[in-house]
Amino acid sequence: MAEPEIDQLLSALQGVSEGGSEEQLRALSPCEQCLTGPLPEPLESWGRALRSALTPIAHRWKSDVGHSRLFSSSASVKSVCEPPALHARLSYLFADQMQALGHDAARGEAFPIQMVVLLSEPDRDFVGGEFVIADQRPRMHSRPMVIPLNKGDAALIAASQRPVKGRSGVCHMTLRHGVSRVRSGSRIGLELFLG
Repeated sequence: MAEPEIDQLLSALQGVSEGGSEEQLRALSPCEQCLTGPLPEPLESWGRALRSALTPIAHRWKSDVGHSRLFSSSASVKSVCEPPALHARLSYLFADQMQALGHDAARGEAFPIQMVVLLSEPDRDFVGGEFVIADQRPRMHSRPMVIPLNKGDAALIAASQRPVKGRSGVCHMTLRHGVSRVRSGSRIGLELFLG
């Protein structure tokens, strides 16, 4: 995403969120604003396009672990479950704040892939604040990984679990994600849930 698109998106997001001043946002430690549909453009169209493109992967993930529930790729598909409205979470992290590793376990029947986007510039707007994921396979140690993101970069990640081939067949791998401590400045990130 280019700088003008990011500025336009941030402006649109501030119009639909219930944000406040920096002092008010700092007090929420860390601050997260949940946004529900219809989302401002280009988020709504991105979400619809991503869901459509990723639906075959979501079906494969479900069938790999023996689930029969399918996801629809658009609202026009009536033979499977209707897609729920898109929603997003905007997060503000300031100096000495972090987002602990976690996942959306309560979203077990939700679309299994989400998009994360960094809306601030590392080393200019903030220092620290790396995007971290950790996968946990059954009976194995967690593997932490830092995903380097620059302003405007996006990553597609598992919302909670994804199937992996193990010694005795396919099993679930739980993926947790978070943000390391912001050492200075302020970091703005976005999570787009695809339904």
